[in-house]
Amino acid sequence: ISEKMRGGSEEVMLTEMHNSPPEQRETALQELISAAVTAGIQDRIKWTEVNSLDEGVQFWEDQVRSIGMGEYLVDGEFLSERPNSNRERQSTDDSFSAYVSLASTIDGVKPWSVEADMQLVELLSKCASKDGVTPQNLMASSLVKALGEIESETSLLKTVRLDKAIARAALLRVANQVFSYALPYINVNLPEEKLRNDTLGSDSKIDFQTTTLPLPDGDKQRIGLSNYSKVELGQNSLIEETLKSSNTAKWSPPCCARRLRSLRRLLFSQTKSAFFESILDATSTFTPMHQDEYEEPKEIKTIKINRVRATQSRLIAMTNPQDRLKQSVFGQLHKELRSWPNSAFRRSYVGKGHGGQKRCFKVKFVGEGVNDYGGPYRAVFEQIVDELQCDAVTVGGTKPSEKCLLPLLVPCPNKSTAVGNNQDKFLLSTTPLTSTINQELMQFFGKTVGTAVRHNLNLALNFSLMLWRPLSRMLVSRSHLEAIDTLIVSNLKDVSKLGLDLESKMFSEKDDLDGSFRPDEWIDLNFSTHLPDGTRWSLIPGGSEIAVTLGNWRDYIRLMEECHLQQSAAMYKVFKDGLSAVVPVELFPLFTAHELEQLVSGNRQVDVDFIRRCTEYEDISPDSDAVRFFWEVLNEMDNDERTEFLRFVWARSRLPVSAQELSINFKL
Repeated sequence: ISEKMRGGSEEVMLTEMHNSPPEQRETALQELISAAVTAGIQDRIKWTEVNSLDEGVQFWEDQVRSIGMGEYLVDGEFLSERPNSNRERQSTDDSFSAYVSLASTIDGVKPWSVEADMQLVELLSKCASKDGVTPQNLMASSLVKALGEIESETSLLKTVRLDKAIARAALLRVANQVFSYALPYINVNLPEEKLRNDTLGSDSKIDFQTTTLPLPDGDKQRIGLSNYSKVELGQNSLIEETLKSSNTAKWSPPCCARRLRSLRRLLFSQTKSAFFESILDATSTFTPMHQDEYEEPKEIKTIKINRVRATQSRLIAMTNPQDRLKQSVFGQLHKELRSWPNSAFRRSYVGKGHGGQKRCFKVKFVGEGVNDYGGPYRAVFEQIVDELQCDAVTVGGTKPSEKCLLPLLVPCPNKSTAVGNNQDKFLLSTTPLTSTINQELMQFFGKTVGTAVRHNLNLALNFSLMLWRPLSRMLVSRSHLEAIDTLIVSNLKDVSKLGLDLESKMFSEKDDLDGSFRPDEWIDLNFSTHLPDGTRWSLIPGGSEIAVTLGNWRDYIRLMEECHLQQSAAMYKVFKDGLSAVVPVELFPLFTAHELEQLVSGNRQVDVDFIRRCTEYEDISPDSDAVRFFWEVLNEMDNDERTEFLRFVWARSRLPVSAQELSINFKL
C-alpha cells in the first residue's frame, strides 16, 4: 500500500490518469508492475478503474482500513509508518490545556523524565544537522522518521507516541529559545574551580572517579586497609595531592553553573554552538582593512613553509629528534609564530576572493607555485595533524614515544600492544615536564587547535574520551581507561578478583588476615607501572621495591587507577593553557564530550549527501551526465578514499556535523 509503511521514503501512491488512450494506460500499468517486481512488492499491487481522483483516493483509504490500519488516517493523511497502537493521534483539541496534557506524558500514563527529554533533544539535534537546518525549523516529518528508525530496546523513545513526541519537541524548542537568551548571563564555572584558579593560578585539574571495592563479610576491623605506615607518600609522587584531597570533604556549594552542567544535554547542540560562535566573534581581534581591498592588511603576515623538505618519508629517516622537529611543518610554523601575542591568534580575517576562509596569517609554500586563497592555509593544519599522529619512525629507540615523529602525542596502549578497540587513538604525551621546549611546543599545539576552531577548520585529531571529557569538565573513570588500555584494566580486575576471593576465604575460615601474604599470581607486581610512552613510573617513592600483598592490594588498585586516569595531567594543563589563550574554554562545560569532539574534529565519516547539499554548480548543469557520474563514483568510494578526495580538492579531511557550520561551499 505504501512505501512509507515499510519504513522507507515516502513515495507517490496514486497516479492521476486523465482520459488517456487504452494503450497509454496499459503502458503505465506495465511500468508500475515492472517497478514493483524490481522492488519485490508485485504481490501488493491492486489495480482498479476509477472515474475520478476523489474516487481513487477513497479506494486507497478503503484498502488501508481493510488491513486494520484505519486509525492512522486523519483527513486522508497517513500519520505513522510504525503500526503501534500506542502511537495513534487521539485528540484534535487545539486548546492550550489539551497541549499541556499531550506534552506531559510519553504514552498517556508515564510522565516524561529528564533522561527522556535529553534523548529527544539529542535526536532533534541529530535530525537538524542531517537536514541542514536548525532544530527550530525542523520538520515534524523528520522527527517522525527518526523515531521510526530507533532500534535500541533501551531507548526511552522506542515506544513514545508520535503526537506526544512532537508536542514535547515543541516545548523543548521553546525552552532552548529561552536558554539562548539566558546563556550570556550565566557563569558556567563552579565556585571551587574559581577558587583553585585564584589560589593556584590554574584550573586544569583532571576530575576522575576510582572504582569502589567491596569489603568482605565479617569483622571488617581486622582488615588492614589504607595502612600508609607501610606505603608512605613521597613529595614527588604523581598522585600525592589527589590522595590528600581524597581524604578531605569537597566544597561543592549549590550554584546555577552546577545545575546547568547536569542538564547540558537538554540544550540543542546548535543552541550551544551558536552561543559559542557569538563569543568567538565578540573576542576576535580587530583587523583593519587595507585601502586596496585586494591587498592584505599589514597585520596578516605571510609565513614561509617548506613542505618539500618536510615530507614524512624524509622526516622518518632522520635520526636526530631535534632536526626532525626543526624540519617539520609544525616546527617551521612554531619558529615563525612563537613570539606572537595571543591576540594575534584570535584574528579571523576574511580576504576578498578567499572563499570565506577565516585566517590569522597567510601561507607561502617555498618552491611551489601556489597562491594562498584558502587551500594552502588549510593544508598547513592538515599536515601538522599528520605529523603529530605519525608513529612510524623506525630509527632510534623502541619505546612508543620514540616511534612518534614529534614528541607531543603517543599512541594509546591498545595500539602499542595490538589489543582491544580504539587502536587509532592518541594521548597527550605522558612524559614528565622535564623539558622547557616540550612545554612550549605543547602550549603552541593548544594555540594551533584553538586557531583551527576559530577558523572553522575541523582537525582530524584522534583523541579518546580521556581528553574530551576533562575538557568538558566531566569525570573519567575505569571504563574510559579500558577503552584505550584494555590490558591494564584487565590486570586490575584480576588483582581485585583474587584479592576479594582470598579475603572472603580467610574470613569464612575465621583466620586472621595475613597482610604480608603474597599469592603466586602477584609475584611480579609492585607499586610501579609503565606509562603509555614506555616510561616506568613509581606510584610512590621506591614503589618498584614494594611488593603487592594481601594487606596493600587495595591501595595498589587505587594508586594504579589514579595514576593512569591522570597520566597526561602535566601535558594536559599546558595544552589547555594554550587552548584557552585563543578560545573560551570556560564554555566547554556546556558541551558533552562527544559534542566537543565534533566541534573540534568534525565528522569522521564523509557523507556524500552532505557534500551534495553544500555544492555550488558553475557553468554546468546539476542534471548533466558528468555531474551524475561524479556523484555515482563518489558514492562507490569507501570512507578513506572519500577523505583523500576531500584533501585533494578541498585541503581538508573532515567536514563539520552541520552544513550551517560550513563557511565555504563545495563547487563543481
